[in-house]
Amino acid sequence: MKSKETYIAISYFLFAVFLMAALDIIAKILLYKYSVFQLTFLRGLISLAILGMIGLYLNGTEGFRTKIPGWHFLRTCLMSVSSYTFFAALALLPLVNIMVIVFIAPIIITALSGPLLNEKVGIWRWCAVLVGFLGVVVILQPSAEFSSSGTLYALIGVITYSLTALTARKLSDRESVSNLSFYIFIGPTIMGAVGS
Repeated sequence: MKSKETYIAISYFLFAVFLMAALDIIAKILLYKYSVFQLTFLRGLISLAILGMIGLYLNGTEGFRTKIPGWHFLRTCLMSVSSYTFFAALALLPLVNIMVIVFIAPIIITALSGPLLNEKVGIWRWCAVLVGFLGVVVILQPSAEFSSSGTLYALIGVITYSLTALTARKLSDRESVSNLSFYIFIGPTIMGAVGS
């Protein structure tokens, strides 16, 4: 990857992290008034609208065709569980504690990228992931206020999110990024609508 492309990729990543943090804060506030299902529905619907417009702009209606519907079904099921359990954890735990649990995802992804994606994970990559996680713990300094059900919801959310990310990597050469991003939000939208 060229250096200019690297900086662009890093910029996109940082912007995405900012958006995810903003979503977490807004969701925490909205959970005082709305149910977990309602937030799951709202997030899914907004995501489908935005990603649908982007997909139409980039690829037209033909861009939504897929040859891997089974994979999309699996991914949308994983995202449904991830969305619901993450919002449920937000309702039960302080945001700081959830963030520490969420940053277990790179450890899970690193651990599973070898067996699931046949990627080599060397000692230096493991060290970087673990040092990064320890840095998060030191900076956030989570409280001892962990509810068992809230922690369980957060862990389930992190595991299903990690599997969703790994499947995206596995399918990235077989499917467009816009489709991989769009189809995962169908399940949460339906689940949220039914549960509301």
